[in-house]
Amino acid sequence: MTTTDDYRRDILRMLAMGKIIAAEAAEMLDANDYPKASKSQEPDEMRSEDFADKVERKLRWFHVKVSDLNTGKSTVTVTMPLRIIEYGLALGGHFSPELSKINAAGLNDLIGSERATLIDVRDEESSERVEIFVD
Repeated sequence: MTTTDDYRRDILRMLAMGKIIAAEAAEMLDANDYPKASKSQEPDEMRSEDFADKVERKLRWFHVKVSDLNTGKSTVTVTMPLRIIEYGLALGGHFSPELSKINAAGLNDLIGSERATLIDVRDEESSERVEIFVD
């Protein structure tokens, strides 16, 4: 029978492999965001690969990419879990009333489950492209 400790080990293994970041691992462990093994399940029915696939499907990433229009080479790349943005907006709402009006959870509903480009700006004068997207 698979135990809760096995799932915790799976989370830590994914962290060690670089599939998730420390903040996500901590959030998953704190929120008990892992499946509970039922008594009817045999050990081979609950595989860490299945769990990793389930977790990876749930994660959404917020990207900011600045690139040179002439070469296509990235000059700035920022990637972070979308949940960090949601958390930051919630935390910022305690200090700035304007931020508390933003419905971060609604952002996930708005962009759906596929890649969504939020902003794509091309500045011909400075030969830069700024792209902000979620996947």
